[in-house]
Amino acid sequence: MPTGLSRVSRVAAAALALIWAGAGAAGLVAAYFYGRWPLGAVALLALCYAFLWARVAARGRLLNWRDVAMPWRAR
Repeated sequence: MPTGLSRVSRVAAAALALIWAGAGAAGLVAAYFYGRWPLGAVALLALCYAFLWARVAARGRLLNWRDVAMPWRAR
């Protein structure tokens, strides 16, 4: 199964990265102003998920588990 992504799929991955990053940033702002720190933890996870989608868009291929678990050792 080829893992290369088309241009449309890369644009969709970039859009998902932007949406998740916006949700994470909004969650961090809400956690700061309202003192809901569990929301801040979830917002940090959303930012990590946005980072993964941004890597999918930049590389043009789907990530495997090794790339997700250890992004600093990616090829």
